[in-house]
Amino acid sequence: ESKSYYRYWGKAQPSEDGLAEFHLLPFHCLDVAAVGVAYLKQSSSLLKSCCQLLNCTEQAFLKWSAFLLALHDLGKFSEAFQSQRPDLILELQNRAPNPGKQYNERHDSLGFWLWDNDLVDDGVLLKIGIDDTRKTRRALKCWLLAVTGHHGMPPKSTGTVDFFFLREDKQTAHDFVQVLAELLLTEEAKRIPIQAGADFEWSSKTLSWWFAGVTVLADWLGSNTQFFPYREQPEELAEYWAYAQRQADKA
Repeated sequence: ESKSYYRYWGKAQPSEDGLAEFHLLPFHCLDVAAVGVAYLKQSSSLLKSCCQLLNCTEQAFLKWSAFLLALHDLGKFSEAFQSQRPDLILELQNRAPNPGKQYNERHDSLGFWLWDNDLVDDGVLLKIGIDDTRKTRRALKCWLLAVTGHHGMPPKSTGTVDFFFLREDKQTAHDFVQVLAELLLTEEAKRIPIQAGADFEWSSKTLSWWFAGVTVLADWLGSNTQFFPYREQPEELAEYWAYAQRQADKA
C-alpha cells in the first residue's frame, strides 16, 4: 500500500514487549470521527438543533460531522510534528528528520493554518465538490477552528505553513482530505453550505462552540487504546472506517 498518508504516525508511545508502538495518522483521524458520530447519534436534541440551524437531514449532518472531525489532526502531517519521533520517521519514511522544521507551534494551530492558508487556496473545496465561495470559506473557517482547537482552546489564527510542513506533507494532506471526502461525504452533505442559505456563516459560528466540545470529547475517547488499539500496518480506509464505527459504539 504505497499511499503517502500511511507514512505518518498519529499516536505513539515507547515500545513495550514488541506491541505496536504507534498508530497510523489516518486511522486516528477516523477513530475520532467515528466517536463523534456515535455521540451525535445518541444526543438527539443536539443533533436536531444542528439540523434545524443548517436546514439539513440528520443523515447529511452526521456525514458532514464525520468529515470535519476527521480533519482535526491535519497539523500532524507536518514534518515539525513527525520529527518528534526520529525513530518513526526512519521506520515510516526511511530517512532522517529535516532539521529545518522545529516543532515550536502546536499541531492544532498548524492544522488550521494548513487548511486556511494552503488547502483552501489550492482549490480543495472544488475538488471535493463543496461550494467554493468567499462566504462558504468564511463559514468553514468556524468549523475548522472548532475541530483543530480540540485541546480546549482555539488555535492561533495566523502563521507560516512553510516553517513546519515540507512540500510532500502539504501534498499528502491535500490527498488525504480528498480521500476522506470520498469516504465520508454524501452529495447531500456536500450541499449543506448552500442549503443552509444566507445564514450559513452565522449558523456555523453558533454551532462551532458546540462542535468544539464534541471534538474534544471525540478526541479524548478516540485516543483510548482500550477501544482503539494501535495499528501500524496500512489497510483499506473503508474497511478501517467500518471497524472504527463498531469500536466507537462500544466506547
